[in-house]
Amino acid sequence: MSSSININVTEDEIKSMLMRKLTNERCSDAFIDLLIGHIKQSSQGLSQLFKAMLHEYPKLLYNVGDTVWIDVKNLPSWKIDIEDTLKMSEVRDNSIMVKITDINIYQSSPYYIETVAMYSGKRSMITYMIAESTIKYREEDYLEVAKLTEEPDLPF
Repeated sequence: MSSSININVTEDEIKSMLMRKLTNERCSDAFIDLLIGHIKQSSQGLSQLFKAMLHEYPKLLYNVGDTVWIDVKNLPSWKIDIEDTLKMSEVRDNSIMVKITDINIYQSSPYYIETVAMYSGKRSMITYMIAESTIKYREEDYLEVAKLTEEPDLPF
């Protein structure tokens, strides 16, 4: 019969241990290789690590709760009917409002969004992840630039 031991460690405890380990001159190549091996599971991880060594840390332009506009074609085609969605009253210049509901700064598409789109002939709430480069503008910016006389209907 095999037995196991479970150890609960907080993120702060791991951070403290890591700081001590990295400031120790005897930090082994195997330890560094292990860290880099896990970090390089994505190009985003290695890029952020390299920039952090230059004291540049990730910064995002948008926050949770922001309403932004993206091109409808940046939404997942398997979750929506693009042509029907383009006909919705909320769509302006092939763009649709989405709400940022969560952010994971460690992903290449850090913004979790939700919006209403057409799927199987019905309006459906969808969630998806997008990159910062897919965001055209904030809701306030769109209203100012377009000089709309009335605010568009919010889809959520």
